[in-house]
Amino acid sequence: MMEFRRPVLSIALALAVVGLISGDALAQAKTTKKMEGCLVSIDIAGGKMVVRDRQSRKETEFRIKPGTVLDRTATAVKKDGRGAKLEDLETNRPVYVYYKPDPENAGGKFASRAESPNAIDEETGKPDVDLMEQFRCEMEP
Repeated sequence: MMEFRRPVLSIALALAVVGLISGDALAQAKTTKKMEGCLVSIDIAGGKMVVRDRQSRKETEFRIKPGTVLDRTATAVKKDGRGAKLEDLETNRPVYVYYKPDPENAGGKFASRAESPNAIDEETGKPDVDLMEQFRCEMEP
C-alpha cells in the first residue's frame, strides 16, 4: 500500500507545481493591457513616451526601454508589421501600446510592446485620413 501512495503523491505534487507555474503565467498575461492611440512624444534617452488614448483622449506616459531583439525586458517594437526599433516610431502616428505595471516605478506603466500600423495611404502617399482620425492623430496641413 505504501508503494502505491508514493507515485500518487509525486503525481499530485507535480500537478500542483504545474498549476502554480501556469497560474503565474496566467496572472502575468492578465496584467498586460492594451491602449490604442496617437504617439504624442517619445524620449528614448529619457526612457519615456506619451500616448493620447483614442477613446478617452487622455495622455498617458509609459516607461520604455531600448534593447536588442533577444532582450525580453526591453520594449519590443513593430512598425508596419515588421520588427523595428524605438527610433523608428514617429510622433503624431497611430500606435498600439501593450503595457503592464512598471516594476521600477510604483503606479507607473511600462510599455512592453509598441506597434505602429502603416498610416500612409498607398494611393496618395499621404497619411490615411480615416486611420489618423480613428486614432485621434492630427492631420498635417
